[in-house]
Amino acid sequence: MATPFALDADFEACLKANGLEEFVGGPPLPPGDVDQRRKRLKNLSSRRPRPTVDTSGVDVSDHYTSSEDGHRVLLRWYCPRSTAVNGSHTATLSSSSSPAVIYIHGGGLICSTINDYDVLVASLVSMTRTPFLAVEYRLAPEHRYPAALHDVYAALAWLHARAHDLHVDRTRIAIMGSSAGAGLGAATAILARRRGGGLSIAKQIFTAPMIDCRNVGRHDPRLAPLLSWNHVDNATGWSSYLGHEVLDGHEEGDGIPDTASPSRLVSAEGMPALYLEVGSLDMFVQEGIEYASKHVRAGVPVELHVYPGLPHSYDSLGGQCQLARMAKVHRLRAITSLRGE
Repeated sequence: MATPFALDADFEACLKANGLEEFVGGPPLPPGDVDQRRKRLKNLSSRRPRPTVDTSGVDVSDHYTSSEDGHRVLLRWYCPRSTAVNGSHTATLSSSSSPAVIYIHGGGLICSTINDYDVLVASLVSMTRTPFLAVEYRLAPEHRYPAALHDVYAALAWLHARAHDLHVDRTRIAIMGSSAGAGLGAATAILARRRGGGLSIAKQIFTAPMIDCRNVGRHDPRLAPLLSWNHVDNATGWSSYLGHEVLDGHEEGDGIPDTASPSRLVSAEGMPALYLEVGSLDMFVQEGIEYASKHVRAGVPVELHVYPGLPHSYDSLGGQCQLARMAKVHRLRAITSLRGE
């Protein structure tokens, strides 16, 4: 019988084939060392296998909007070109309205930029024929809550305001992200629901969302050697974003809002439909399941996948394995479902 504390064998073989074993279960970096974690993720980004999807038919343009404090937010718009009869890519997407996806990159709230995810996002656009808007949100600890949240919310407002010019259907805008990006996406959906004002979100599409600032304690020692993002990493990310007081064992009602730590969401009534995937060896698995459960209890449509034997960042580390490829198929379907297909 397979142990619950073991990597999926196919994933482990891909991990080794990619030469990325050091990113799973390695010795923890020093607590609070943001620079070392940025170097580690940059190293992973440069070494992970690149998507092989043809992205030559995707137009990319940069735009800017202002966050609530006046910060200038970079937005990157990826739009598929329709293919002419002769095979040349000259026409724009379509004059009819299309769904669109706001994409928020991962990085533990402290790492990465949209440039690190440029090829990935362009590949998603090419595969789904759906335009994406990537957000260059501000990172902690240089910029604490709510800077990143307000940057993403500003992107949502920008896309709604320019929907007509971009041929986007305002009622079919999804928000998508992985890890910290998924957490910021969840927080943005909560904020949009609270504020109203017509900035609707049709769907949340999340991979391994980082949503619980209390998840900073040591884990089962059987799980520790299999983690690619551990409790020390998580404590560093959350304390950078919310301040070191989050490491003191906060309970419910301590003043940290659900827009900072979406696990604090009391009721998901009125939230957008949710697609959520996570690996069983991810320290975020329980908070992800609970977030999905809150949506189920509120009657919100939910699709939840828990993939056995996969750690955090399984796409980056061993995306060729069967389970990761299956997850990709489901993820792409969640995007194309915005078209009603």
